[in-house]
Amino acid sequence: MGGERLNGKQELKQRSLNSEIWHLLWPVLLLTLAQKLGAAFEGVLVSVNNPDELTVIGICHPYTNLITTVSHGFSIGINAMVGRAVGGGYWNSCRKKAEKLFLLILLGCSCVMSLVTAGALAVAFSDAPELASMGWSYMMPYLLGSPVLLLFSAIIAAMRGLGHTDTGMWMTFLSVPLQVGISWFCYTNFGVGALGYGIILARLAGSLYGYRCYRKEISPASEAALPAGFARDFVKLAIPVSLSKAISPVASAAINELLFAIGAVYVGASGLGGRLEVFFYIPAMAMGTVAITVVARQGKDANLFAICKRLCLWSILPTLIFSIAAGLLRDPVWAMLTPDAATQEAGRLYWSCVLWAYPLIALEMTTTSVLQALGLGMPALVITVIRLWGIQLPAAWLSAQLGWGPVGVWAGFVLSNLLSALISIVWAGYKFKNRTKTTADDSRRKRR
Repeated sequence: MGGERLNGKQELKQRSLNSEIWHLLWPVLLLTLAQKLGAAFEGVLVSVNNPDELTVIGICHPYTNLITTVSHGFSIGINAMVGRAVGGGYWNSCRKKAEKLFLLILLGCSCVMSLVTAGALAVAFSDAPELASMGWSYMMPYLLGSPVLLLFSAIIAAMRGLGHTDTGMWMTFLSVPLQVGISWFCYTNFGVGALGYGIILARLAGSLYGYRCYRKEISPASEAALPAGFARDFVKLAIPVSLSKAISPVASAAINELLFAIGAVYVGASGLGGRLEVFFYIPAMAMGTVAITVVARQGKDANLFAICKRLCLWSILPTLIFSIAAGLLRDPVWAMLTPDAATQEAGRLYWSCVLWAYPLIALEMTTTSVLQALGLGMPALVITVIRLWGIQLPAAWLSAQLGWGPVGVWAGFVLSNLLSALISIVWAGYKFKNRTKTTADDSRRKRR
């Protein structure tokens, strides 16, 4: 009877966890889908009009990613720290101090990102001076509007930490249609240089709406000091994840330079493909966000093995289905995306290689997200360095030197993601095992 009661309790807890995951998941799925539709819109809009403009977007794509994706590490830190504070019952007492800390780091991070991006962009266009004017015009909204992009992500992350993932969904539903409409108007009337103002103005509107929702959800706060180690833990998590996001576009830019030497058409195809491939990441991105919120709020009692196995399964299966469908529909999809025959051929070759990597990416993203929920940002940085600088860049250099063509570059992409997935599994298993042992030791000490 005792064993049956224990199993029943475990089953009830499992159902409760499943309900919590689903409650958090569906708004994130819709949010991520809407964001990626907005991100893909620019590339698709340009691809049907001007191959030169598509090449410029392909060159600039790593730098727009540098600005837009570094906010991911910042928001992960906010999500985890707010969730931890809510779970520990001390959020309201230190909220004002935490908000000031987050805003100060946000402003500093946005200024640094814009300066670094501008410097890297100057180097990138030194080899393509005929495209520099168009490229700078296209990048200017991102360079000036980086604080808005970080603020948008920060508000969504804070609401997730409070357990309200639907706010981010509504913020995105508001901003994406605005982005599409403003971007289309700017591009049609002023050219590719004005295209980026759509996302900045739309994110500003979404931030204003999100801040209004945030003010409704919080309670009056005292001026209590932050708990010991709060700022340190936030920086310890956010900085490595942000750096992992920062070096990704930089490495991608270097790979683009090598790919440009092989053929400009391949840069355009990979740039457009890079805007489309985010759809394959949607399950993993959504489950990663859910993992951070669930694990941070549940604390030491979370069954990490069970959570991680379930999240990996839910991430990999949809990604695998999407990859198979994309492979079967490869020819008609690329024929629809661009009228240029050379770009179509390059795109088909691109998908023939890189589609194999997406399930591996889903596995790695999910396991590293669980580790980030535990406050471990370093795995994401280490894995990114190995993947990009240890494998992808050398593979691209060898392809350019030895005449392997783009296949060598893209095969390196698949191989690097296979290795990073294996490293993330081993790292997560090691941490989970140590955490379980520590929890058991603590329980024994308490019983004594």
